[in-house]
Amino acid sequence: MKIKLNRQALIGKLNHVTKALPVKTTLSILTGIKFLTTEQGVSLTGSDSDITIHTSLPLKILTEKEEAVTLIEIEEPGGIVIPGKYFFEIIKKLEAQTIEIHTFDDNDILIRGDKGEYTLKGLPVENYPQIELSNVLHHFTLPTAELKTIVNQTIFSVAVNESRPALTGINFKYGEGTLACTATDSFRLSQRTIGFADETLSDFNVTIPGRSLSELGKTIDLNDPHTVISITNNQILFENADVSFQSRLLEGVYPDVAAFIPTSFEIKVRVSHRELFSAVDRVSLMAREDRANVAKISILPEENHIIMKSNASEIGKIEEVVKIQEQTGSKLSMACSSLFLLDALKAIEYSGGSVTFGFNGDMKPFVILDDQDVANLQLIVPVRLEE
Repeated sequence: MKIKLNRQALIGKLNHVTKALPVKTTLSILTGIKFLTTEQGVSLTGSDSDITIHTSLPLKILTEKEEAVTLIEIEEPGGIVIPGKYFFEIIKKLEAQTIEIHTFDDNDILIRGDKGEYTLKGLPVENYPQIELSNVLHHFTLPTAELKTIVNQTIFSVAVNESRPALTGINFKYGEGTLACTATDSFRLSQRTIGFADETLSDFNVTIPGRSLSELGKTIDLNDPHTVISITNNQILFENADVSFQSRLLEGVYPDVAAFIPTSFEIKVRVSHRELFSAVDRVSLMAREDRANVAKISILPEENHIIMKSNASEIGKIEEVVKIQEQTGSKLSMACSSLFLLDALKAIEYSGGSVTFGFNGDMKPFVILDDQDVANLQLIVPVRLEE
């Protein structure tokens, strides 16, 4: 193989595939990037067996002025598995606009720029594991912006503790024309529901690792308005622009959260999102000194406001007042994690609007609803107040 490439364009593609490279692995070939010439340009693949990211670099691109710019010149086609970490670092540090990659003596790789050259030991491309999907069971398309929103509004609620593996992922459950995407660590829950009609799509219930979706959120290109999703028994594939992102699915049954989410409330309180977020942000400063990050919340309808408090015995205390815009029900005092509350409010993107709290008692899970986006639901389990 002997080719010349635009270095900056190559860096952009390596930024994607290197996200899938393993930190540790018993399969040494997975520490490399599968680098292959095609009729269209160059194909690059990185994988840790759980996540696989594939992208491609075309021979030419068109500028805004419809002028063709050559990115790749292929003198001799071929393929090689290049040590990923070192390859990426070398390409970033080279100062040349165009670089040359040349294989020789079977699997040795020469990388040449304007002022220097580097040699790496590669591996045969034939030895790279086959990781393509087979036996696709479900196939559908989501708006890319919607997929990114799903990740942003749920990812922070996945469990970190792996004692219940299913909870370390986000559950995608489709049925009756509704896709419910849910994350919970048993102490809080985030859910986004989307309605879309697709008569060809059968019901499914799969759980995608949180790490996979976190990386997907950084990888998908919003310039491509649609992302195609394919699901097999144990894998899911997202195809967007010139990047495909494949992940294993988590095993085990995801808990049925429907019964856990209240649909009616004894107390409802509407407040300004901006005012509440600012108050919680300040209260959390002191709450962080407490092991549970606890903030105490008192709803006082007769005074038309909410009082939020946090304190650290050796430092001091904070008290914030938030005006109530609308309220039904009686007064209430409770406590919860200020960091959970802050995460939930961050997931509500439109800070110029309002949010509604729904309560059913001081120790029952309460819900935060985005008044501008009914698809977004956040739930938090209170903590017991010490007398």
